[in-house]
Amino acid sequence: MLCEERLSKNTKTLTTSKINNITAYSTVVDLNKSTRLLDYNVDGLNACGSLATTIVFMYYYDYINNKFGNSLFSSNPLYMFNTIRNKIEPNKTGTNTIQLYTGIYNSYKLVTNLNSITLTVTEKSMAGHCLYAINDLKVPCILNIWDHPDYDKHWVVVHGVKRYYVNNKCKYCWLVVNNGWGKDNILVSDHYAKALIYITNYN
Repeated sequence: MLCEERLSKNTKTLTTSKINNITAYSTVVDLNKSTRLLDYNVDGLNACGSLATTIVFMYYYDYINNKFGNSLFSSNPLYMFNTIRNKIEPNKTGTNTIQLYTGIYNSYKLVTNLNSITLTVTEKSMAGHCLYAINDLKVPCILNIWDHPDYDKHWVVVHGVKRYYVNNKCKYCWLVVNNGWGKDNILVSDHYAKALIYITNYN
């Protein structure tokens, strides 16, 4: 049984409770727009990084700027995925952070009409970076998780952050993800977060 916790869309603040002078509450910051439920990483492709990139590019195309999908790919995300995968993960061995970061730079012009793209990559304060990307930039992030009981090492797409507070101190933090296996709104503890990549500029 997968260790998943479902989270409904558009949730902002959950019920506040107070017991024995302890106040507890949860907050959620979310893009509140659907990410594509793509499930192309099958048959041992080990291409979750390419799939996460495809999901993010399609999110940009759907909601932000249609330059993220040129005429060949905007209506065919599988074609986009295969084109990106052949550039980033052709040997079915997956990618580490630097390989995916470099691979996005090497492949984005193949599937978009962009002239340039700027990425931020970090292995520190990832929940904070997610909050910045989602709350301020209004964009999703690509997250690498490690040693997760369901996903082991895996790239997913983050579009929300849920935090649980006790007496105004954050005790737990979960990242709300599209897991790349056709499921969305999955909560993953930030303890499993290894690296994060997100787009900060483009033209």
